[in-house]
Amino acid sequence: MADVYAAIAEADPRQQVLRSAYLADLALPEGAHVLDIGCGTGPVTRSIAGLERVKRTVGLDPSPTLLEHARRLSAQADIAFHQGDARRAWGRFKVRVATPPASTRQSKGDSVMSRSP
Repeated sequence: MADVYAAIAEADPRQQVLRSAYLADLALPEGAHVLDIGCGTGPVTRSIAGLERVKRTVGLDPSPTLLEHARRLSAQADIAFHQGDARRAWGRFKVRVATPPASTRQSKGDSVMSRSP
């Protein structure tokens, strides 16, 4: 099932459009350390890691199965994936995003990003 989810998340043109719009709304500081909460198989995490201002990207998800696929799909990227609860990692990251953007994004300009001062 995780293989199907990963394939859809990566290849579906509608998902690609949503992901691009979601990432375009992120105002990231230079050298950002970003926590992707609910990363699943990591499509948003990989996209964030490729952004110019991002220094470090960590995907967090409760599912070991999805994380196994995320690690496999991201073997060439400098991304860490961890199993766990966002409440424990929350304070260690100034920029936090929630995946999937399709279910959390309400409208243009409504960011699902949190930045600590």
